Amino acid sequence: MKKIQRLAFARLGALPEGQRRNVLEYLPFGELSSEAQKSYADLLRQLVPADERAGSFAHLASELAIDGDYSKADQFLSSVGAGPDERVAVARQTAESVVAALGRKGGVNRQSIDELRSWLTKQAPGKEDELTGRALAEATQHLGKLKYDEAAKLVLHYHKASKNDDALSSFIRSFSRRSNPERVNSLLPQIRDPELRGRLERRYQ
Repeated sequence: MKKIQRLAFARLGALPEGQRRNVLEYLPFGELSSEAQKSYADLLRQLVPADERAGSFAHLASELAIDGDYSKADQFLSSVGAGPDERVAVARQTAESVVAALGRKGGVNRQSIDELRSWLTKQAPGKEDELTGRALAEATQHLGKLKYDEAAKLVLHYHKASKNDDALSSFIRSFSRRSNPERVNSLLPQIRDPELRGRLERRYQ
């Protein structure tokens, strides 16, 4: 394995820096053994620029968890020694990938989102509400079965269960970037923080 790793390092190192991440992400990571995944991650850490590394880990982990089996992503993150910032990037992309995949087959419901949120709480503590709102909003933009009204109902459920505005404000911002901001007008009065509500009203009404 060490000899193979040295050869791979030499070949990838000969590529322009901007191409290395694309080549590494093209490999069938999920089909590699745990030892090979660790060697792969070592190559990624050495060859991919630091500002792109978290994105690469996020891409790989989201592919492993896209079917809802978060244990695969957990094993990957542990094996590569992912740091806090890398785990947040992984959590963000995994949330969006999983909810989009669920949306394509009509599987977005409270149970599936609760399972996702439980995992997000472990990987990105304190950001589970924000990432939930963002993922639900993004999923409505895909050609799937998740409609805006259904997503809004779910995000309001999590908003009411929380003590912050993170889920709802993230949903409003993410949806409005990609679609008609007037759709979110009915949600704005639900924002608890008057200062935040005012900023969102000025921006989207």
